[in-house]
Amino acid sequence: MKRARVDFGGLGAFTALAILGPGNAATAQPAPTRSERAIVSVDSQFVENTEKKSASVFSTTVRAPGAPWLRLRFKEVLLAGSRQRGNASYLLLTSVRDGAFQILDSVHLTQWRNKSAYFNGDAVTVEIIAFPGTGPNRVAIGDVTAGEPPGDPESICGGTDDRLPSDDPRVGRWIRGDSPIPPCTAFIIDDANHCMLSAGHCAGAVGTVLEFNVPFSDPVTGERRHPPPEDQYAVDDTSMQSFFGAIGDDWAYFGCFPNSNTGLTPYEAQGAFFTLASSPPPVVGQDVRRTGFGTTRNTGAPLEWSLAQKTHVAPYVGFAGTTLHYLTDSTSSDSGSPVMDEQTGELIAIHRGGGCMSAVGANQGVGVNNAGLRIALANPRGVCMPTRFEFAYPTGRPEVVAPAGGTLVDVVILEASGVVPQPGTGMFHYDAGAGLISVPMAQTDPNVYQASFPTASCPTPIRYFFSAEDTAGTTFRDPPGAPQSVYKTLAASRLASSIAARESFEGGLPPDWSATGLWHVTGACPLGLACDGTLFAYYGQDASCNYSTGARTVGSLLSAPIALPIVSAFGRIVLNYCQSLALDSFTDRVEVRVNGEKVDFFPERTNQRRTRAVDITRFTGQTIQAEFFFDSVDATANFNRGWQIDLVEIVASRPVCDRAGDLNCDGAFNGADIDPFFLALGDPAAYTARFPNCDILLGDMNGDGAVNGDDIDPFFACLGGGACP
Repeated sequence: MKRARVDFGGLGAFTALAILGPGNAATAQPAPTRSERAIVSVDSQFVENTEKKSASVFSTTVRAPGAPWLRLRFKEVLLAGSRQRGNASYLLLTSVRDGAFQILDSVHLTQWRNKSAYFNGDAVTVEIIAFPGTGPNRVAIGDVTAGEPPGDPESICGGTDDRLPSDDPRVGRWIRGDSPIPPCTAFIIDDANHCMLSAGHCAGAVGTVLEFNVPFSDPVTGERRHPPPEDQYAVDDTSMQSFFGAIGDDWAYFGCFPNSNTGLTPYEAQGAFFTLASSPPPVVGQDVRRTGFGTTRNTGAPLEWSLAQKTHVAPYVGFAGTTLHYLTDSTSSDSGSPVMDEQTGELIAIHRGGGCMSAVGANQGVGVNNAGLRIALANPRGVCMPTRFEFAYPTGRPEVVAPAGGTLVDVVILEASGVVPQPGTGMFHYDAGAGLISVPMAQTDPNVYQASFPTASCPTPIRYFFSAEDTAGTTFRDPPGAPQSVYKTLAASRLASSIAARESFEGGLPPDWSATGLWHVTGACPLGLACDGTLFAYYGQDASCNYSTGARTVGSLLSAPIALPIVSAFGRIVLNYCQSLALDSFTDRVEVRVNGEKVDFFPERTNQRRTRAVDITRFTGQTIQAEFFFDSVDATANFNRGWQIDLVEIVASRPVCDRAGDLNCDGAFNGADIDPFFLALGDPAAYTARFPNCDILLGDMNGDGAVNGDDIDPFFACLGGGACP
């Protein structure tokens, strides 16, 4: 294995980027961030896979000793193979510190502008995963950016930093380049495609990244930490519209590509957005809330809160024209954060910058009544372009499709917003590895279609989207922003699933679980239909059905150690749990953690029971503990029901590529299948018990729908190189 070492501490080939000086606290609030960029002389040269199965053909670990985070820039990448045939090569990047990984194929590399996500720690392993006989691959790493920086101004209203940690799923941290450009805040809104707003002075850099579910920073140094790559999104530069002018004229409107690991947009992953008010609030003195990622280095607040999400509620002072004034605390990197009417929950402004510690006497934002912003919202670009039609899928979109082709999906196109679809114009666009192919859909009734998936090797990822024209000839697509934003499926015979762990709490708190704070197992304070049985884990008090104790309350529900299976590149491990959550405000912290790493937060704070599914594939092969963490943060207004958890499951799934005769399901038909074949003939129950993820009908060699003695001759004929079903 080749290793690349980058020395940021002494002499060597690196460029120390300039440190930005403090911004004007009365105007914009960038955070002074420092990073260093080092040239990396790593080149895999041309490598290919000569083995009989997919494998890593090149691996290198890039290190910047002591750095809190890294980001790589690739000078050149050549990936062999065909996605249509299921043998396309890809890059697999893995953090040495926490195991977070990112998969980058040729499409993702274009969207990420030949750069990686941000990885915590000082080392990242880069691998080329290639399939046999597909030809040469190459990766050359151009440079690595690492580091982080102290020092910044603040605008604290009243002399005390009153901001508290929060986890509003709508608000993200905008990392605006690899130079010392400071982070900003951005947030999801209620436009057609749920794109983002921020401050105009935060725009300008290309290849930027929006992060959600951001963890706390280092408690000693305040260095920022990054969420895993599945919570990082490449910004679509073509969607960017912005203006940086006077205090009341500083806004940015943009969207992000779907995540390269999950295929989800920020809204699809976060599940929540801000609704824009029609005008700023009319009543001076009412409370507003501002939530952002400001620093805390000079405010007396804990360093681990620096550049992590915090919120504050304080009075609204007033507005003139399009400039709002309010008394919520703010510091560097709060620029672009949402200002919300606490009474209505509507967005009223974009935070522009500080002013409490200047002659202005209040912090300032850009009202949503800004004419330029409204024009931009009415004329979206890039991935923010609306669909306009309503595309409906009555039978759903398939999780897997038959490798032999022919899997159908029903598509109904409905009039929306007064736009009438033109019958006969429905198109199906797919990329199974050989580039984008567009074919007309079969129309069964006006604007009612069926799309048929193509033949593809198993397992092959397939990206796809749909389009149709209106009566004026304008083309609209679903998902919006296609072809950059697409749906995904996998060519496979089926998905084989197994339960790695399951707990319903019907027997009380399991022996190897632990509970602190108010966590306990109960049947009190039930809510609607049960997830499973009558008992559940509850953070609250049975007598009052709330978590108001007169003091701050903190606790964890910690699972027993769970050994996760190892899944293949296209496999998944999902943590499912049923929950209801009713809190007093977004200041309360509720998190699901795996081995101490936050993997979920809660866009749905509702009294209804809902099952959440959290992808934890990155922990494959590890022994984990799941933790449900609750922190009321303060002692006030804790009169809601709290948090109920039930039916916790960890499910592993993998794509199965069934092949006739492959009775042991190892992906090949050979002599190793003879004994399983005769076991299936003689004792089907024993066969199913021994091979629970295999289909016994793989032994139906004559195609009559049964496995019996008539299949023996066809089995051996196929094994010997003759005709196979």
